[in-house]
Amino acid sequence: MPRPLFIICADSGSVDRYSNLVSVFKIIEAVQVLDHKEVQSAFSNVGPVEQSGPGDIPSPVFKMRVVAVWICDRSDLGSIYEYETKMLIPGRSEPHSIAAGEFAWRSTNHRFMSDVVAQFQDAHTGSILVVNSIRPKGSTQDWITQTYEIGLVLSESMLTESSKHQSTPQT
Repeated sequence: MPRPLFIICADSGSVDRYSNLVSVFKIIEAVQVLDHKEVQSAFSNVGPVEQSGPGDIPSPVFKMRVVAVWICDRSDLGSIYEYETKMLIPGRSEPHSIAAGEFAWRSTNHRFMSDVVAQFQDAHTGSILVVNSIRPKGSTQDWITQTYEIGLVLSESMLTESSKHQSTPQT
């Protein structure tokens, strides 16, 4: 029965072509999202933030690399499994799909590496959950999962703007 070895999220990473070992750089523990005015202030030497039209402000973009590694017993070698990797963002009802497909166990370790780009419009402060799951192909059994949690902090101005767009209940 396969089991998770580890899952980690980082800014970037590489795989050594001789040893096939993975390295990750700038492990992500939390994400702080700034609005366009805060970004412009923080990087004042870069110049103004471009806008396509009145009120059209680019939403914050986030990138990372997800590395998930699984281990199996020798009896699982050759078995076909399906996998999915998704990101659950606070404030969104639907998960952000990162990758999905199938693979064959060719050795007792299997590594998934995915580069992710996401935007946080309509998100809320909370925890981002990155979930990598596997199960035998065609199976109806529950997915075996491993999860990585990242704190998401939105700037005060983004929280204020978000609350303006939420409807207030009528009494």
